[in-house]
Amino acid sequence: MSASTRAGVGVELDDGGYWMPLFVTLTDGARLDEPLRQRILAAIRRGASARHVPDEVIAAPGIPHTRTGKKLEVPVKRLLLGDDPDAVVDSGSVDQPELLDRYRRFQHRRSAVRQAALHERSEPADQLVD
Repeated sequence: MSASTRAGVGVELDDGGYWMPLFVTLTDGARLDEPLRQRILAAIRRGASARHVPDEVIAAPGIPHTRTGKKLEVPVKRLLLGDDPDAVVDSGSVDQPELLDRYRRFQHRRSAVRQAALHERSEPADQLVD
């Protein structure tokens, strides 16, 4: 497989939903295209269970770790929830602190896209639309 590092997180959404992305870093020259996404999802389904299959597979420039090598999945989850990066983790304890800002910016972009999609739904809820 062309993914060298991965981290999955479960994010509770404001609307009561749940989103489980899988962030992967790719080996040199690899591209996260649809065939690779499907191979990753199939490997998870085969190796774990359907319950562990993420909602999305997202290419990431890296997965933040502590300086001792532990993946920072909880801080990534908190960043995806929109928490203040300074309250999430001490950047001095992170191997690549610049990654924290990348995840924060990703959350802002994703939030803006979700808000725009919500505003586009202008049809009344009691009307069937073809």
